[in-house]
Amino acid sequence: MSHACELGNGQQLLVENDGESTMVSLASDGGSQRQSQGTGFDTGKWTKPPSLFHLGKDFILRLETGKGAQFLRVRGNQIQYLKDEPDLKKAEKLRFKKSDQAVGMEPMKPMEPMKPMEPMRPMKPMKPMRPMEMRMGDMHMSMGAVRAEPAKRFCTQCGQAAHEEDRFCRSCGRKLAGKDS
Repeated sequence: MSHACELGNGQQLLVENDGESTMVSLASDGGSQRQSQGTGFDTGKWTKPPSLFHLGKDFILRLETGKGAQFLRVRGNQIQYLKDEPDLKKAEKLRFKKSDQAVGMEPMKPMEPMKPMEPMRPMKPMKPMRPMEMRMGDMHMSMGAVRAEPAKRFCTQCGQAAHEEDRFCRSCGRKLAGKDS
């Protein structure tokens, strides 16, 4: 069983004692969207129902526990533990209503186990590919089955291609390096 209080501006404070912990949740309605944040504090078990006070911009939650009086402050969307007792003489006391609403998120339902997967069927062997070949000007590139081509010779002076049987460049006349030079 939780305790709920409307704080105004669409905010609602929910407080619940869960064993030795106090769970506090602050929920706000933004029209089409509802946001909620919560936190837990190690306060001990309550000996009395909680009290809530409005003091300026703060809401002060007083908890009577086996460890003594403890105080939590709610300011804006922050919830924090106070080490010292605040002065509540000028504070307005607010009323809590008992609520069945859970302070934290409801636990998710466990996922259903996955159905066993069918084993993969063996792959068929790949068909051999035709060799790839590319030519661009004097450049040649091939992949796959390679056929042997005679190595090309070039003139070291002008770069002109030379035939295997040439001893001199046909373009500039320079003597070509070769087998019998």
